[in-house]
Amino acid sequence: MPVFSSHLLDYEGLGVGNRIRDERRRKGLTLRQVSARMAVSQATLSNIETDKVAPDLAELARVAQALEIPVATLLPRSRMLHYFIKRATDFETQSPVKRELVGPEPGPSVHHNSAWPLADPFVGKHMEPVRAQVWPLPDNDLHFIAHDHEEFMFVLHGEVETILKTNEELTTEHLAPGDCIYFRSNLPHCHRSTNGLPAETINVMYSLRGPTDPDDGELDSFGRSFYRRGIYADAAREASEKIGLLRRSHGIGLAALARELGMGSRLLARIESGERAPNVDLLVRLARRFRRPIEYFFATTLESQPYYFVQRANAIKELPLQYQRSAVGQGNTHLFRPLASGFPEGGMHPYYVQLMTLPLDAMGLDTHHGQEFIHVLEGEVRYLTGADGGQVELLRPGDSIFLDSSVPHLLQGNSQNPFAATRAEVLEVFWSPLGTDYLFRN
Repeated sequence: MPVFSSHLLDYEGLGVGNRIRDERRRKGLTLRQVSARMAVSQATLSNIETDKVAPDLAELARVAQALEIPVATLLPRSRMLHYFIKRATDFETQSPVKRELVGPEPGPSVHHNSAWPLADPFVGKHMEPVRAQVWPLPDNDLHFIAHDHEEFMFVLHGEVETILKTNEELTTEHLAPGDCIYFRSNLPHCHRSTNGLPAETINVMYSLRGPTDPDDGELDSFGRSFYRRGIYADAAREASEKIGLLRRSHGIGLAALARELGMGSRLLARIESGERAPNVDLLVRLARRFRRPIEYFFATTLESQPYYFVQRANAIKELPLQYQRSAVGQGNTHLFRPLASGFPEGGMHPYYVQLMTLPLDAMGLDTHHGQEFIHVLEGEVRYLTGADGGQVELLRPGDSIFLDSSVPHLLQGNSQNPFAATRAEVLEVFWSPLGTDYLFRN
């Protein structure tokens, strides 16, 4: 589950021009000599070496031939990093994006809220973290979205109203800074600011069907759609509408999908319109075709209470403590307070974490299955990893990191106050296929 280093660079960062110049000088050749071998001007070769011009592969091959080296020598290989950091300063220069909306319910084509992706270069994510701007929305413009499968939202600034359509009722929760909510996001929901100004939140989304970033993902950062819809009347209606949504979002025609499934296009059209209920055999074939678990087609009507859980800020520091398993058996290093204890068997495990004042020699690199997302709320955090000979990163308030936690790593609070009992406070969300019993001990 890596981040490829080439995803973090532009062309100049690849250093192709520097490689050409270094190889030319290593061989004792001048610009004139190499350009003559290539049958190009010295100015052209100079522009390539200074990265003013990006050569195409044919030109690069001629450069390599002129230098009598393999062309691969000039093409840097991507390193695989196991973590990705988003700095608070990035938000000053990068604009948030709005998600496209599709679906049978009437409403806008673009979501009213906008977001900065916090881990988009990371490949194989099971969680999708974003920092969101939640805008005011008048009642007459109210619309609901739905997407795979669960969502955790923590309010950083402002006031947010979350409206959730369950199978029984319309539920509204008002959230202040430090409040958070964990809910079933495949139920229709709407977040809006209530004080006339945009609020800011950290949202982490999770899909029951695997990584959030394949080409057919609903949650990935690269502009995939949220579904605009209301409550389904029953399981058959939900499955019918989702079949149509999947087909259209993948750009597949009705006749083409019917041929793949070995059925008539008229019958498939009747199923999509809700005139005829799909049978279980068809759902199995569709689940295989679109790489979904079969329960995806009727997940909303299967859901049981609780549909959501709210944790208020004024009670967080009174929550019972949990202690992470120590890889070296050297005692507890941080204080973890669960933020979704009232939502049983959730796919993610969010915590408010206080990093204790401990020297490095009293700690140890940790490793466990899964992934972690960490957002720094207060103080500074030193992140250490045992990969690639050891690396150290300093995280400040507003910074976040997404990491593959199977690679040895360590979080240490970094404070200039020698009297502080805790060095930093962070929001931390785990995903592990083995659950919280594996991550924590009583």
